[in-house]
Amino acid sequence: MLVTRINPDWAWPRAKNVAINKSTTTDRQSELGMSSMGREISYTDGVKETTPHERPALHRSLMRSFDQYLVDGDHAHMIVDWYEAHGPLTIDGTVDSFLEEASIAWWVTNVIDRFGGIGAYSTEDAIHPDKVRLFAADSLYLDVPNPTLKKTFMGKFSRSRGEIVAKLVENFGSEGWRLPYSALLDQTIRHINLYLDRNVTLINESPWDMGRDRFGKKDPSRTDDTTTHRITTVAQPRNLSGYIWLRIQHQLEETPNINYYPCGNFEDCGQELPIMSDVSRRKWCSNACRMSKK
Repeated sequence: MLVTRINPDWAWPRAKNVAINKSTTTDRQSELGMSSMGREISYTDGVKETTPHERPALHRSLMRSFDQYLVDGDHAHMIVDWYEAHGPLTIDGTVDSFLEEASIAWWVTNVIDRFGGIGAYSTEDAIHPDKVRLFAADSLYLDVPNPTLKKTFMGKFSRSRGEIVAKLVENFGSEGWRLPYSALLDQTIRHINLYLDRNVTLINESPWDMGRDRFGKKDPSRTDDTTTHRITTVAQPRNLSGYIWLRIQHQLEETPNINYYPCGNFEDCGQELPIMSDVSRRKWCSNACRMSKK
């Protein structure tokens, strides 16, 4: 069985009427600044659905959103904006689960960026995982972001925020993270495996009874195309979280032969697009962005 892509017919709804509900807290939780962390996030499904080809690098949008949260500490603004722009990330719909998963996705993506020489690490040499000898994996040390050094952790909810992110890697030092390549890769794979196991399944793609567009989605206008029936196994996200971690998995798998560039309407949509040597480069993340610039 060979899984080569995400089910192109899968789509997910955005959210509307998003609100963070009040919750009761113990005196100890209040003392730790955790009064907001147990709150539930309520919403209703939006009419508009999003398809995978419109958000091929959505994990990077989540990374940037969490990075902004680390700067301004406004978790409510980040969560409401994310739900309305993209959809609910977590299953249980609580603030603490959203922040925990977002923090892990943020850290993992930053580490993979370091491997591939992407973003903040573009001036550094990319690592070719298939060329790193096993005996050298522990001797190759890398610097990666340490969120506990961000200024927001000095604020009101410093302890609770620090506790969430500290779950990522324990006992790796407080002044900065300079870790062996092997340790970083191991932690990265562990986190990806965990979230894929929770949120993704495998299915057989529906028959190719009509032509498909460049993204693999069925195109009713191409019913005259001659197609053959074939059975293809595809990854099926159970939710938006599953899709996010499939995109992270894709970046890890294609590192260092993948990079990202902004959509032509990046200032409005904030979306990046992946670029690889064997994939043609497109300018827009969606038709909506293309039309908005006309």
